[in-house]
Amino acid sequence: MASSITICLNHWKFWAQVTVNNEVPMNNQEHQPHNHGKVGKYIPMFHEEDEIISQIYIIEKDTPGYHVCRLEHVCVEPNKTILYTKSEKATQILETRFNKKCYKKKKHRKKSNNSYSGSKNNGENSLNLLDRKFCDCFSYSAPYSFQHETPATKVATIFNATPTYLVYNWLPHHHLSHFAFSTVNLHSILQHNVFYALPAFKSILFQDLPPDGFTAYERGIWDIIMHGGRLAAVESVEFLRRVGGDDRERKCFTRLYSSTQSETYAQSPADLAVFRTTAERVLGLDITRRQCPPSRALILVRDKNNSRSRTIVNLWHVQKLLAAKGITQIDTRNMSGSMTLAEQAAAISQYGLIISSHSSQLTNLLFAHTHAAVMELGVVYKRGFRHLGRMAGLRYVNSVGHKPERVGYGYRGLYPRLLRECNFTRMGMGDVEEEEGEGKGCALTRREVEAMKNSDYRVNLEFFERDLDSVLEFLERKCFRSAGWIL
Repeated sequence: MASSITICLNHWKFWAQVTVNNEVPMNNQEHQPHNHGKVGKYIPMFHEEDEIISQIYIIEKDTPGYHVCRLEHVCVEPNKTILYTKSEKATQILETRFNKKCYKKKKHRKKSNNSYSGSKNNGENSLNLLDRKFCDCFSYSAPYSFQHETPATKVATIFNATPTYLVYNWLPHHHLSHFAFSTVNLHSILQHNVFYALPAFKSILFQDLPPDGFTAYERGIWDIIMHGGRLAAVESVEFLRRVGGDDRERKCFTRLYSSTQSETYAQSPADLAVFRTTAERVLGLDITRRQCPPSRALILVRDKNNSRSRTIVNLWHVQKLLAAKGITQIDTRNMSGSMTLAEQAAAISQYGLIISSHSSQLTNLLFAHTHAAVMELGVVYKRGFRHLGRMAGLRYVNSVGHKPERVGYGYRGLYPRLLRECNFTRMGMGDVEEEEGEGKGCALTRREVEAMKNSDYRVNLEFFERDLDSVLEFLERKCFRSAGWIL
């Protein structure tokens, strides 16, 4: 059995003093500016007739929209949550009731902040409202499993009573931007700790991280969380990590809190503003106070060694068009893992216009100037950062419809069909939800969509100029009190 990795706060504070401004005080866990005294009502998922030992509590009317779940008497593995039943029969009944149906619904249901799309009873695959809320307590890549608790497993299972929050892994692999999603989401949830009746957490459990724990960049984000997230009571941070074969680490808890809405940084601009304000103080930035953003443009380029490079093939033409619009300060750079979070945050805060392919480098929009504008370029729409831009108050444009390059033989003739059939305007707004068998605003197969999302591309200068003009108009409006954004 693999051993867990634990970071004690004594050691934590040692390196936190190196990377964080020590004059910034941690927020007191009793300071609650966003709660207004309202308390949500938890309702139990299971009842006595279900013959289950574990219990899931869900919020009846989840006003903040984070879908926080309270799990009791459960065990967690790197990619699974185990719910214990009293009999083999109960296990079979619950598996029949939920298995496969949850993920089928989650895959096809349009996501929203605080609603569950209703559907007519279509027989075997239908789930009622309560059952769908149960499904939302688990992620597709880290599902649940019902197990009958035998006398042998009962003796072997020791439930930890330490108040713990579980940061879910919602992808099959660790990724920097997904770490930021999950942790900033936790920070946002903690702004509503009264509504969710959250305890003073003494332990944070990450479901999946590399063996060495945080990277330097992730450590910097976590420093900000610790200062602004009401986590003064936290004594340890632990990691469940995947290992080969059946050797899976398992931890069991009397009570565990979690949310699988962790692919969103925040459900309201006010919640994300708390993180950004804290980041300003911790990192010494100035991103929320000035009306006019800096009159500089940044083009983020990806590492060419990346198998999904999404490289702009005609970058020089893009730079030339920017210059023709009067933009004199244009920088092109790659914010690699060798830069600390403080360095990347300071760099991106110095630009009013940010242009990039879909890239984890856009995680740094957390630290962009409030009135900056962002253009994410690509062949087709790829979700992930647009929501962050909106929550941060940025002008965010998905510029799509650009020509794919260096794609597989079977996709080389796809671009004329894209131009002919795709609604790029609607796709660029990000309001077309992808479903199996079709793309966003196009009649594409899932495989075709994935190929287009990850291909290199040649910027269609006509499309780019149209989107650029709308962005520049926004920037000029924000700078109308000064000499304008383009100096």
